[in-house]
Amino acid sequence: MTDNSERIEKYSVYDNYVVEEKEVSCLNQNTEGKKEVTLITCTKNRNKRLVVKCIK
Repeated sequence: MTDNSERIEKYSVYDNYVVEEKEVSCLNQNTEGKKEVTLITCTKNRNKRLVVKCIK
């Protein structure tokens, strides 16, 4: 990823899973001080969400 200062930040995927479309627990921010990114997108049939968690 590139931050606002155009610096490249490298992240590694550490988890991915599918949730119901209204499920929000995947947005929890308990990172214990570590930099994380959570990516969320629709699944192929659009009624569920794919969650991908990454850590710096």
